[in-house]
Order: sequence, then structure tokens, then C-alpha cells
Amino acid sequence: GNPRVAMHLFADCLDPGEDDVVHVHRRRALATDVVQELGVNALFALVALRQQDSMRFSEIVDVTNLPESMLRNVVRDLQSRGLVEASGNHLYIPVQIRPLVSRTLRRRHLLYLGA
Repeated sequence: GNPRVAMHLFADCLDPGEDDVVHVHRRRALATDVVQELGVNALFALVALRQQDSMRFSEIVDVTNLPESMLRNVVRDLQSRGLVEASGNHLYIPVQIRPLVSRTLRRRHLLYLGA
């Protein structure tokens, strides 16, 4: 996998304790969960973002061939779920959520193991 993602997920599982003790927790992103109740349009938008790492909204419109107004609602929903974040003009899937999103897309046969 991606070493940057692995280090982020590993560091997220560590909590400092007292007397130089570190507590290790299994977080949700390391579980076998999948994202439920996503529509086809949301899945297509996630596939585009997962494949490209980050994209401008206009690029997602071009790639998915969905109406801009519909895609705007889809992106807003994905942002409210915490599956997509914005940085300037670019949208991306947060590093800590990528394993969850990838697993969901693979189980829906929209993404293959190599991606």
C-alpha cells in the first residue's frame, strides 16, 4: 500500500498514556466497514477522486459526465459525510478515509485491487 497512508493510520491508532505508556487502538479505517447508502453518482465521483487523488469540481463534472447541479449536491453530501474535503479549488478523499472508500469501491466492483 501507500506508506504515507500507512504511517498516518498507524499514528492515528496511538494514544499517549501516563508513565511513558502508549495505548494502541483499532480505528474505524482499519476495520472491515464499508460506506453504506451511497448512490451511483456518489460512487462515480468517489472513483474519479480515488483514481486521481485530487481534482477540481469542473474536472469531476467532465470525467463523470453528470450535470453540474446534480454533482454539486453529490459533492456536498460526500463532504457532509466526511468522505471528501476541499483544499482551495481541489477536492480530495482524506488520507484516513481512503482505505474505507477503496474497500467500498472494490466491493461494489468499481475499483480493482491495483488502484
